[in-house]
Amino acid sequence: KILRNTTRNSFRMAPSRFHLLPLVLSLGAADVFRVKDATYGEGDEAIRLKILRNTRTNESAEILSGWGGKVEALRLIGKNGLRDIIYNHGGDASKIRSDSSPGAVLSPFSNRVANGTYNWEGQTYYLKKNSANNAMHGFLIGGQTMDVVNEEADDKHATVTLRFVFGGEEGYPFNVSLTVMYTLFD
Repeated sequence: KILRNTTRNSFRMAPSRFHLLPLVLSLGAADVFRVKDATYGEGDEAIRLKILRNTRTNESAEILSGWGGKVEALRLIGKNGLRDIIYNHGGDASKIRSDSSPGAVLSPFSNRVANGTYNWEGQTYYLKKNSANNAMHGFLIGGQTMDVVNEEADDKHATVTLRFVFGGEEGYPFNVSLTVMYTLFD
């Protein structure tokens, strides 16, 4: 059984295009799947999410569409029963907001950009600094809401597809359309 995160990043910076390859994680057995809407927190602090679930085994993945497409939780059956595979915040929106990196989608750049400065084709760009004197982990890390463009579930799988379009961010004059698809399936 597989949880597949297929991320496609299309960078239109020059005549070329760049695509990220899929990430595949092995999961336990499943046969009946569902996609459910949920919310962590209330009011202005609320974070929307999609829960992909195997109703027979209770294995699940929690995908925060309202917080940059982050995988908040992954629960799988192992030798000793159902267990959390990914560090999570137990549904506490304030903890998610204060510790946004684990499970995050890092786009359109990952890691640190020293001093928030880089050169591209002879021009210097200045990114917003979000970690000491650096720009770190792209623009989704701070909780951007991704659009849910598709969701489906049947007896063989549950899928949610999210999209975010970058354009006009400080220091990043390129247009980027990011699509992330999460699938839990047999």
